[in-house]
Amino acid sequence: MDGIVNSNFEPLIKIGLLVENKRKDFEAVIDTGFNGFISIPQKIIELTSWQFIGYEAYELASGEIIKDKVYLGDILFCKKKKYTYILSNKTNDILVGTKLFINKVLIINFKSKKIEIEEA
Repeated sequence: MDGIVNSNFEPLIKIGLLVENKRKDFEAVIDTGFNGFISIPQKIIELTSWQFIGYEAYELASGEIIKDKVYLGDILFCKKKKYTYILSNKTNDILVGTKLFINKVLIINFKSKKIEIEEA
């Protein structure tokens, strides 16, 4: 799986989601400061059939404590279906956290603006 670093120096990859019973690819930002799996805007989550399992409180970089909904569901990551925890958010961005890269090698090359994700 490959991605790019955009002009704002954000590392971006594609994530596949089943939205309204159709597979759709979304651009996602790799957020190395987020140690969860994936965070998706609530407005997208509402179009899925993921299972709501509760709430989670977490701390932002600003020190603010936020509480958001947590779901379980399938995403398409590295060309494979992955059943995972999904945290909702109130932004427009899908954020991929570091736990999604367990058993992977992530290379973000800011000079070439290329991202490589390989099996470990």
